[in-house]
Amino acid sequence: MINSVVLSIVKIPREDIVAIIMNESSPSKAAACCEEELRRFFRLAGNELPVFRLISLGIGADGHTASLSPGTHGSQSPEVLEKMRLAIAVEHDYVMYAGISLTLPVMNNAAKVIFVVTGKSKAAVVKRVIRQRDLGLSAARVEPPDGTLLFLADSEAALLMSKKYNVQI
Repeated sequence: MINSVVLSIVKIPREDIVAIIMNESSPSKAAACCEEELRRFFRLAGNELPVFRLISLGIGADGHTASLSPGTHGSQSPEVLEKMRLAIAVEHDYVMYAGISLTLPVMNNAAKVIFVVTGKSKAAVVKRVIRQRDLGLSAARVEPPDGTLLFLADSEAALLMSKKYNVQI
């Protein structure tokens, strides 16, 4: 999908693209393979983190991003708290498919992170992520200290925002 929607229009050299593919027998094995590929692709040594030029994310109505659950009853999910690995397995009872995700340290080390958010069902969570910086939501924990964070929201998702936050509807 990303190839037909984005990469067919925006010409990015193939050697600058790293794909996260889950074709292993388990999410844990796929996460380990993904981490190996990231270390090879970015030529990482030791505990170095990759620096992606751009990471594009979405936000779920519950405040999750990249399959990183916001947790329950005020506690963070183990995936959100992961600090050492680059990629992790994500398996929850409430998701249809198990998968893998980059960890928050990797996302927060990116040069640019763009959230693309659509729909009225996301308005309340967008407000909690942007205005309230509710760290109980995994999406609010994405904040690259040396990078740029940008939110692209349609008029329905931005319904509860104001011009103060440079919202253009």
